[in-house]
Amino acid sequence: MAMFHQTLRSQKGMVVVEFSVLVSIALLIIFVIVDFGGLIQAQAVVTNITREGGSLASRDLKTGPELLNLMADSSAPLNFLDNPDLYKIYLAKADAGEDAVNPDPTCSVQELGSLDAIAGNGVDSPANSPTCDLPQNLYDLLKYDDDPQVQAAPISQFTIVKVYYVHQPVTPLEEFFNASGNSVNNFDLYDANLGTGIFGQDGTSDGILITSKAVF
Repeated sequence: MAMFHQTLRSQKGMVVVEFSVLVSIALLIIFVIVDFGGLIQAQAVVTNITREGGSLASRDLKTGPELLNLMADSSAPLNFLDNPDLYKIYLAKADAGEDAVNPDPTCSVQELGSLDAIAGNGVDSPANSPTCDLPQNLYDLLKYDDDPQVQAAPISQFTIVKVYYVHQPVTPLEEFFNASGNSVNNFDLYDANLGTGIFGQDGTSDGILITSKAVF
């Protein structure tokens, strides 16, 4: 009889363990699904901000700081304005060369957000590109043509909008990207102080970098 009760208790213990494992796996799957949903939503929001901002800027409906703030304000549910360290918006104007003396295009850039553009971390301003982040074929259309019958550039201006955002998942999606070979998406946020007096990054992924660019 004692052996029977011992066997019964053992079976109940196994059931509890198995149930706990199954529940843990189920919860992990649910959180991963929710995280992927959040990642997809964040990508959609960033893409929409980029396109709408570029469209408004190219038509001169909104300009400069006013447009940058409008773009950041339209970032719900990501709430850029409440999380400046997680985003960066670049608004660039590539203007055509003026004349034979100044035939090359010029690039002016405005920005908003505190996400740090540290060399190699994937966040880069159009100002750092020799073509203002335009494909070479588009950049060439801004060059002044000194042909006596032309004396102008084919295109007068391009607007470039780049938006960066660091999505911070609940589950270790960064490890999934590492395992799949897409670790380039993983992002190490700038740490104000590493505890040693050194300012910089700690080498640990804090989130997933989402980027979007539009040219108008």
